Amino acid sequence: MSKERYQKIIDAEFKKNENSYVAYYFLNPDAYRKTILTSVKKEFKIKDEINIYTNNKFSFRRPSFNLSKYKFKTFSTWLGELSNADFVVTDSFHGLAFSIIFNKQFVCIANSKRGASRMKSLLSLFNLSHRLVNEGESINFETLKTIDYTVVNREIDNQKLKSINFLQKSIS
Repeated sequence: MSKERYQKIIDAEFKKNENSYVAYYFLNPDAYRKTILTSVKKEFKIKDEINIYTNNKFSFRRPSFNLSKYKFKTFSTWLGELSNADFVVTDSFHGLAFSIIFNKQFVCIANSKRGASRMKSLLSLFNLSHRLVNEGESINFETLKTIDYTVVNREIDNQKLKSINFLQKSIS
């Protein structure tokens, strides 16, 4: 789906945070990821942060309390918080994909035990490998050049066209 289609999903009632913020989406919240988040905020002089997942004490991978008693953010709120962020830090493939869809500056933390290969593949496709931080490493801000989304979006369009052509040939 295109950025515009996802934008339609965002609730009309969604209240955009007027302050600059870094959105973070961590599947495995820990001290290391918090350090990465803090270093991004400091480097880009952004004071606020929003956890677009749930909260710092909760992980779907290891829920520590009864899920039925917990209120989760809606998908439209999640999209809204990510789409309005000034920067995104994530260790999730979906956080990475939506950062690209919404043309966000981002850093993606690779977890070698979960999904790093597909993150690397996606980033390589768009020449964004410099946006990947392997777990345990610190960010090299000198190589973290600004993403030119004109080039990235052109490649997304090229990939869509290739996919459509492949499907049409397969059906014929």
